[in-house]
Amino acid sequence: MFPDIPSAEPAIISPNLGIPAFLDPECKEPGSKDAYRFVVNIVGPRHMQPDQVGERLSGNLVAVPLYEVEPSTRRLRRGTPIPVHLAPVQSTPCLMLGTASLGSLYQNRQDRQSYLLRHEFFGKDRALFHATATLDLDQPPAVACRDWLREHPFLMLDLVQTGFASDGDGASRADRRTNYHALVLRKKDYTALHIVQITDLHVARRYDEVLDNLAGFLGPLGDALDVTRVIDFFKGRYKRKKQQARVQDAAFKESEYSRFKPINRRFQNPNNKLRQFILWANQAAAREHLDLVFITGDILDYCLKEDVQKSAYSIDDTNWDVFLRILLNLPIIYRHGCEPTRIVLHEEIAVPVFTLPGNHDFRVHAYPLTAMGYYKYFGMTYFEAMLYHDPVKLSTEKALVIDKYCLKPYYQFINPFDDYAIKLGTRFFIMLNSGGDSFLNIKSLLMANPGCVGFKNTQIAFARNAVKMLSPANHDGAAPFLVSHSPVLNPALKGALWKSILSAIGLKRFGPPEQYKAGNLEEHGRGDATNIINDLDFDIGTISKNRDTILKFLFKHKMMMLCGHTHLTREFRFRFHGPPEQYEPASLDDLARAGAMEITWDDFSETSTAPAMQEQAPFVLHTPSLGIRRLDEEREYGAFRMISLLGERLDAIRVRYLSRSGND
Repeated sequence: MFPDIPSAEPAIISPNLGIPAFLDPECKEPGSKDAYRFVVNIVGPRHMQPDQVGERLSGNLVAVPLYEVEPSTRRLRRGTPIPVHLAPVQSTPCLMLGTASLGSLYQNRQDRQSYLLRHEFFGKDRALFHATATLDLDQPPAVACRDWLREHPFLMLDLVQTGFASDGDGASRADRRTNYHALVLRKKDYTALHIVQITDLHVARRYDEVLDNLAGFLGPLGDALDVTRVIDFFKGRYKRKKQQARVQDAAFKESEYSRFKPINRRFQNPNNKLRQFILWANQAAAREHLDLVFITGDILDYCLKEDVQKSAYSIDDTNWDVFLRILLNLPIIYRHGCEPTRIVLHEEIAVPVFTLPGNHDFRVHAYPLTAMGYYKYFGMTYFEAMLYHDPVKLSTEKALVIDKYCLKPYYQFINPFDDYAIKLGTRFFIMLNSGGDSFLNIKSLLMANPGCVGFKNTQIAFARNAVKMLSPANHDGAAPFLVSHSPVLNPALKGALWKSILSAIGLKRFGPPEQYKAGNLEEHGRGDATNIINDLDFDIGTISKNRDTILKFLFKHKMMMLCGHTHLTREFRFRFHGPPEQYEPASLDDLARAGAMEITWDDFSETSTAPAMQEQAPFVLHTPSLGIRRLDEEREYGAFRMISLLGERLDAIRVRYLSRSGND
């Protein structure tokens, strides 16, 4: 279904599912009635000349329209393929973002080879090329497309490449490569634009398999644990009588389910949350209430499937395969003998998506469910987590191993860009990869709240150059957006590590950092003194590199930052006293001591109007996890943030929940 790219062949790597090309009236070929142009990025053998790449692709590239969901397959109906024509191919050292070289946006040397090539994400001895492609809707096969666009705001298309030759090694190769949902034809303007941000999906195959794995320990009704079976299981594992006695006592306590729903109804399967979201999104798009989706990291819980210990990161070995199959509603290949239960019946997603990776997407292996209370995020009890059996031995230490090659299938089949920018009408969005786990902040790691690496100097240059490139001449105060996985502000109590230890051993209890939200401060007599920069530690679970620089960038351009990572709804407004450049470089502590910066924490999207927030920007907005929630904490599940833009005005930017949507 997702074949590797043959080493002797060129292949188009963008546009693709996670970075589609929007074809609107601005993309029309001059002088044509209905021909649209877009740039394609191509990877091919290093020895191949651009004209040879063009010859291999000529006549082998089509766009396949995607119409309504077919009831029989619950997938989008594929229409008649439409030929796509390429202008002469050119070689390039790096990817092209539209007509701009990514190298120039990063301010790299013009001859500096792409990160993708230097680290062989597409194989050895590869080169990059680009070309302008044309999709002409005046062709006879496109009649149905024109008819569809009379009744609908957009039409998605797969970009399909055929005509692959054999590598000459005798191996069988797929004869086509499909970049799913790679093109979006849009006739409607961007006056009204409805976007949803989802984050922290934590997709993994094992979560579909958990209930089947536990089935042997459930009672005759298939819901509560059968204590006798559990005790027999642990007697085989533990030989000492004291251990067996503790297990028996704990098992009977676990059997008291008066405060819990049965496991079959309580288990929070992150994959199902994505399936439920797709159902909601398709319905919203059908009502013209949704135009596109941002997926902002921690797409996976970890990379390699549970029964794979070592891999060259072929997509079939990874949970990227599971993620794609859920989005496209294709069958998932489970472990031998596993028959998953309570899987949500869903559809292929019918809305364009833009993706970014998060720190979990760099993690090679899974956490054991029993580690650090991880089981609670899936609605499980400790005993249920102990009973679940992974096919290979896992450990907390092993789960912290990160590898940049975990993103190999992501680059190949979803989105080859770490950083990019989107312009839709006068609105633009800068998308930055905040990297994998950072091991620079030991305090964050010890508190099980790891931060992310953050932004390199080249990424800061990219963001600055993207603003110059995309900002409309008549900006008129329309706040742009910066989107990443990890936040730049995330509060914890000062001395939080020691306070958490004291709380854990029962010596002293401390209130949560939420006591410093503006509404709570007013209740405790602080009045309008809502600046909390000196009250809290903002170094836990944030980015490590260039945090002060990105804060100043957000302030200068009055930007909204959309992020995730914390699994919580947290919203901050900040401002500098005077030009922030005068404090450069400076840490947050330096700024606090100098009285140079204010931070206010409140539920701004609930207590303020969206237009008021636009005027008061910048903001840092954390969106809670779509995929997981703790058994003992939040009642709602399946969070996402809805952003509505009307003309130059921000109309809504609130968090919503699947648990309130009626799609449970």
